[in-house]
Amino acid sequence: MALTGLKPEYIHVQFADQEADLIRYRLGQSEPRALIMAGVHGREHGGVQAAYELLERLAAMPLRGQIDILPVCNPMAYAAESRFTPDSERNMSLAFTPGPPQDLTEALSQAVLALAEGTEIVLNLHSAGSARYLPHVMFYRPQDAEWAASLGLSFAIMPCGLDDMPDHIAARLQPEQRTVTLELGGGIVAYPEDVAVGVEAALALLGRSNFLEPGDYGYEGREPTPPELIYMYDARIFVRAPAEGAFYTQARLGADFSQREPFGFWVPLDGLQPQPVPTPEAGKLVYLRTRNRVSQGETLAMFLPHQSDEERRNGICL
Repeated sequence: MALTGLKPEYIHVQFADQEADLIRYRLGQSEPRALIMAGVHGREHGGVQAAYELLERLAAMPLRGQIDILPVCNPMAYAAESRFTPDSERNMSLAFTPGPPQDLTEALSQAVLALAEGTEIVLNLHSAGSARYLPHVMFYRPQDAEWAASLGLSFAIMPCGLDDMPDHIAARLQPEQRTVTLELGGGIVAYPEDVAVGVEAALALLGRSNFLEPGDYGYEGREPTPPELIYMYDARIFVRAPAEGAFYTQARLGADFSQREPFGFWVPLDGLQPQPVPTPEAGKLVYLRTRNRVSQGETLAMFLPHQSDEERRNGICL
């Protein structure tokens, strides 16, 4: 990557006797403005890698407006390779609280929110942790479903409405600001093919929003996400480890399974007898653990059930 000529700005953030630096790259100038953020969870390297690769791609393009890129929003969690901020155990995704900050995580969140002020688009890059996600897009308002689906990712889902997550950045933006989250495959392990899908989707979003010159991005011919894979509610079905042990699978992400069909097996430490792990109901495998060793209650997989036209029309946040 030829990033040596790009000079970042370090935004110093302090709370009480704690401090951290938020790194920002600013490309272009004037209006419109966009914010691309990653590294909210410190172990999600797929999103961080996509942010840096986007920086390289965008730096070589003529831009219409200004784009800020924050590759690592939570430097403390990133240093610890943790989903949460060390010591405080705060999830930065849910630390965009109004009022004076109560800890360093909230102080960082407020610095990010200040950069988002007045932007047209806020793009949040995430990925899995000790697992691999089928790359997809999350949106937070019903009116953004078609916009999210236009990126043509594997599926689009509204995990909850804004009233159900008041401390998420999406809830703190103005109604005219648009935001989506791209979930880009692996976390602790970043898969290049998943990162590439995310980079192209982000470029398509910026291009369709008039931040790029025509022809400077791909994806123009990509088909949108099919209607049956647009979920207006959190339809994900979690399969969790029943005890401590190890999980093994030969299943492939994106495959369809019938109800009770085994997609792997796990070996409990107590007795070491392998046991099949069946699907809870018919659906598509969208999340699969990549770290074999598991503790009780950890997520092994997620499925999306097949939905009917009526379910799509009447989908509600669960």
